[in-house]
Amino acid sequence: MLDGIYRNPTEIYFGPSCMKALGPRVLQEGARVLLVYGGDSVHQCGVYEDVIIALRDLNINYVELSGVQPNPLADKVQEGIRLCKENAIELILAVGGGSVIDTAKVIAFGVHAESLDIFSWFDGGPKPEVALPFGVVLTLPGSGSESSGDAVISFTDRCEKRPISSPLLFPRFSFLNPIYTVKLSQELTMSGIWDAISHLLERYFTNEGNVDCSSRLSEGLIYSLMRTANNLLTDPENYDYRAEAMWGCKLAHDGTIGFGRKADWSTHRIAHEIAALFNTRHGSTLAVIFPAWMEFCNKRQPSLFEGLRGQLMDFSRHPDDDLANIFRAFIRKCGLPLTLSELGIVDHSLIQRIAAQSVQRQQSGTIGHFIRLREQDVKEILTIAS
Repeated sequence: MLDGIYRNPTEIYFGPSCMKALGPRVLQEGARVLLVYGGDSVHQCGVYEDVIIALRDLNINYVELSGVQPNPLADKVQEGIRLCKENAIELILAVGGGSVIDTAKVIAFGVHAESLDIFSWFDGGPKPEVALPFGVVLTLPGSGSESSGDAVISFTDRCEKRPISSPLLFPRFSFLNPIYTVKLSQELTMSGIWDAISHLLERYFTNEGNVDCSSRLSEGLIYSLMRTANNLLTDPENYDYRAEAMWGCKLAHDGTIGFGRKADWSTHRIAHEIAALFNTRHGSTLAVIFPAWMEFCNKRQPSLFEGLRGQLMDFSRHPDDDLANIFRAFIRKCGLPLTLSELGIVDHSLIQRIAAQSVQRQQSGTIGHFIRLREQDVKEILTIAS
């Protein structure tokens, strides 16, 4: 088990009864708010009206930044930074899922930055040393961004999607009200749950020894999320199932499971390259890539795969299913894509380009830690997924 410092400073307010604390909690940080959200979904689930009432009841001034899209864009970050400066914003409030939260995080990062070369922060340059406070009202579980120090932004001019991490990117607080998720579509629900399962799998597959505690936690969370997904397929408006999904997705990416482990992250890197080129939804992209990665890597280091397979046999259709096929059956049942073609990528001649871009920024020419993948390995994984 690796040495480390565990820190997660985000306050979590869970459940409908906690929403009455939103206005007072916002006011602790300031009375001038930038409200960041995506599109009509915030009105459809009722969260927009609840947030506006909470702010107005305490005479909290707010400016709105709407139109954040999946695979959030650097241009929207720049717009948010400008609004914060023009309106002397004291707190950013993200109302939405991972894309909205990540946009808010990087806006907060940039308000007091000496340089507004956003890309340089993602490309090894000096990162800002102070950030504007920000909070979250979550409407789409999956990314775990509501209690992590990570964000991902797309740079369309470079055709790149880049991650960034910093202690400054943890929200001050996050409100998790499962009521806001009961009307989510099956696609968004299952894509979010698979995103969370992928976060667990990236950490589960490690070469670090003596990490049994977090391994068992990972197995339990994966099992729970898969069972919850099955329950939601039959009863999508069940509050208790929605609550289980929201809390499980949060736990998958709040730093607890990964502590003491060296995570892999090669599958996420490949998925980011695909999304940068084709603007595909993150969870759906991972649903295509992860089983192919498992099929490729299982031949080389089968022990961990067999261990997790044994814990998930309740979800197996056949006693001889390997882990990749257990997950393929689950993904298919969830209605998510399993191949690049189903994801909308029909020109398989682009596999070489995706593979090359996946490894090009690495000095070693490889990605991943559990098993180091060369460009040819990535190409083979993408071929399996095609």
